[in-house]
Amino acid sequence: IWDVAVDPSNTWVVFARGRGFDGGFFKSTDGGATWAAAGAGLASSSTIVVSASQPTTIYVGVYRSTDGGQTFSAIPLPFNPQFQNLGVVAVDPKNASTIYLIAFGGRQANGAVYKSTDAGVSWTNTLVPTGRPAVLTIDPVNSAVVYVTDAFLDGTFKTIDGGATWVTFFLGGPAQTRIVVDPAAPSTLYAVVVLKIGVRSLVQSFDGGATWKVLPDPLPQAAPSYDLKIDPTGLRLYLANSDGAFVRRTEDRPLLLLNGRFQVALDARDPRTGRVTAGVAITKGDSWGYFSLPEFTGDASFPEVVVKMADATALPALGGTFWFFHSSLTDVEYALIVTDTVNGTTRTYRNVSLAAGQLCGAADTSAFPP
Repeated sequence: IWDVAVDPSNTWVVFARGRGFDGGFFKSTDGGATWAAAGAGLASSSTIVVSASQPTTIYVGVYRSTDGGQTFSAIPLPFNPQFQNLGVVAVDPKNASTIYLIAFGGRQANGAVYKSTDAGVSWTNTLVPTGRPAVLTIDPVNSAVVYVTDAFLDGTFKTIDGGATWVTFFLGGPAQTRIVVDPAAPSTLYAVVVLKIGVRSLVQSFDGGATWKVLPDPLPQAAPSYDLKIDPTGLRLYLANSDGAFVRRTEDRPLLLLNGRFQVALDARDPRTGRVTAGVAITKGDSWGYFSLPEFTGDASFPEVVVKMADATALPALGGTFWFFHSSLTDVEYALIVTDTVNGTTRTYRNVSLAAGQLCGAADTSAFPP
């Protein structure tokens, strides 16, 4: 089996493709217990891409199915397919008709990224600034944000307007996997890069790719990394290579507020058991978000502590500072660590005594000057 994909709306439905053009296409409706041949008309060995918004729409290379993988037909192309690799690599998670296709020409640097907003009837060259596009990732929260890696060089490209314009950032080495976007905090990114010959490292960005750091845990070095995925909660990363599959927890991520100037982290302790855990940051807007405690509750999306940062610097009558608010929706002890990345100020806020039954939270309107 060369590739596997799961229906995002029904995890009992699984698709698999054998290796090569004649490897076959198969579908299971019972979570993989039994399989049936499908994919009539399919003649591609590319990756299976299932639409998140319309799961009966499936792409494999330049072939599309609209009946859940039973039959496929070829998509019209805007060029002669004189490329080493060619195929639909991503579908807009909110619109099944918006698709991206990479035409990869190898070291000849004549490849391109094409976009269609009408399911492949017409195409536009996005003019991504590399002739060697390798892997494309769409932000699962804001589908206008797209990342494209270079196949050979340290260069990754980002658009925030659906491919109209691009910016370049650097990871410290050529990316060996896709850029992975944390669905719970989309400004948090991960990738595997080659720092030097024979040395692969997992890197992380908290600011949408502007800056990166190397994470300390060593990666399996014996084989190239083929793919990197993150689970829907943002708590675990999965790495695949020829030696097998590997899993690790993601690094604790801060909540980024007011264009990333303020970083907020949370540590919590259950007084009943003494267990300690870090909160999972969920961004809801530029000025607010919340933390969940899945190690305690089992639900990574369930809000436990809500925080808000307000910019009152233009209001001298009210102090002319940044205001911080936190509100508790839990009965565990917690500490919020707030850092102003501009001037280095750090403040810690705790919920008051649990024994007194006072769990509401607090406000600070003077701690953070402009």
